[in-house]
Amino acid sequence: MLTILLACLASEPVPVYVIAGQSNAEGYGVPHEELSTIDDVTVVWPRRHDGDDIGPLRAGWGAHENMIGPEYGFGQEMHLHHKGPVVVLKTAWGGKDVWCDFRSPSAGDFNWAEQLMKSREEREGRMRTTGAFFNTMVKDIKTGLEKAKTHLGREDLELAGLVWFRGWNDYCQWPVEEDGIPCGRGIIERYAHNLSAMLEDLRRELKVDSLPIIIGELGIHGTELPKSREGWALRAFRTAQAEVTNQLPSCRLAPTACFWDGESEDHWECHYNGSANSYQRMGKTFALHLLALDPLPYGQDMKWQSNQKGLQTMLRQYPPDNGGLVLWGSSIYRLWERAAAHFPNFEVTNLAFGGARSWEALHFAEETLFITRPSTILYYCGSNDVNAGEDAASIAERFRLFSELLHDRLPETNILFGAINRSPEKNARWNVVNEANRLVASYCETQDGRTFVDLNQVLEDNDGSTRQDMFLSDNLHLTERAYDGFARLIQKALRDESQAP
Repeated sequence: MLTILLACLASEPVPVYVIAGQSNAEGYGVPHEELSTIDDVTVVWPRRHDGDDIGPLRAGWGAHENMIGPEYGFGQEMHLHHKGPVVVLKTAWGGKDVWCDFRSPSAGDFNWAEQLMKSREEREGRMRTTGAFFNTMVKDIKTGLEKAKTHLGREDLELAGLVWFRGWNDYCQWPVEEDGIPCGRGIIERYAHNLSAMLEDLRRELKVDSLPIIIGELGIHGTELPKSREGWALRAFRTAQAEVTNQLPSCRLAPTACFWDGESEDHWECHYNGSANSYQRMGKTFALHLLALDPLPYGQDMKWQSNQKGLQTMLRQYPPDNGGLVLWGSSIYRLWERAAAHFPNFEVTNLAFGGARSWEALHFAEETLFITRPSTILYYCGSNDVNAGEDAASIAERFRLFSELLHDRLPETNILFGAINRSPEKNARWNVVNEANRLVASYCETQDGRTFVDLNQVLEDNDGSTRQDMFLSDNLHLTERAYDGFARLIQKALRDESQAP
């Protein structure tokens, strides 16, 4: 017993991630292949109506025992990242909405549209208790935490993030009218207010004011919306979901429309046609977005917020054409003044920012980098991580998360990772630099569209000694001669990539 106690005290807390919502959070994906069991990921689902309420991650944690929800892909990715125990806590019920079922105290009284809808339902004999499922959700999260503690034999469980995945039952009211008044449209218009209030109240009830939250986009029908009233309603609803992320801190929208599988016929369209592939991919992207939203290593901070707002303003004023080449990362690339001349076949945009660490390159990518929709990203980041005392595995893992998130958002975009420089300024930690480069190179070898470029061969003589003519007086930043050498290596890598089968 003492050994177990000491092991728990010495380890990180077990992260607990909540997946909440309605039927799509339950999950109606029907797998057509065997899915492995992951014992290190514990799923707990209080009040589950079909099967066990706690156990290892496997197929069958969906709405029925032959189905999966987003928890499978989510748990897979979190297991890969944490490399230790993880808890996924589900709380979900089909057919529920935010304007009534999940309504929380801060939402206030019904507005005109909600009052008309409630009166209509009561006249038709549908009686509901406003906010009943918000209260039940709070209770189930607290109950699930206690169940997981007992199951794992540990007290050090920590709420690390929440995925809110639902929307159909508010969206699908769009055609409803009462005495000629479009109250269904009013439900959509009120959605951002109601969801913001509910998520704020949920944080308050759980006593985690800064709990990171991912809102899963309602991706039904995919990215091509019909030019009809139904298409208008779906666009308006997705806009309302995105609006919430601008109202709440530590909250981000995870797109899912790109994972729509129009060929699957395993369930209804409101359940993504029952496509297990869609549910797995959505679960993975929820995990990636959550890790990018809250990527801070222990003891570190997040900088450069004002810099990023400046870059975003610049991009709105002077948007680059899609399909260009973008430099991303820290000052080694920010100071590459002649990058546009070095890559004349591309429209070059330099979005690198001085002092960037890999967690900032990951966190800010969604709102600054991805919106430019480049065909190619030149990535240089990790030098400042080394200075901050980070280990090689963490640096490489954050690049992997960046790469995987990019693949979900922009699957055709290629990345060339420029090797972290063995600069004289980092001589005492070259072992970390070398290991981080090795890990990233190994990862790139297994991935299409990912290339490791060994920039250090430009900075060193054949015997491995440093070429001082490549460095400025700070023994860190580079001369024009170094950038000329970088350009030759990267141009060759771009040619090789274009000729690859």
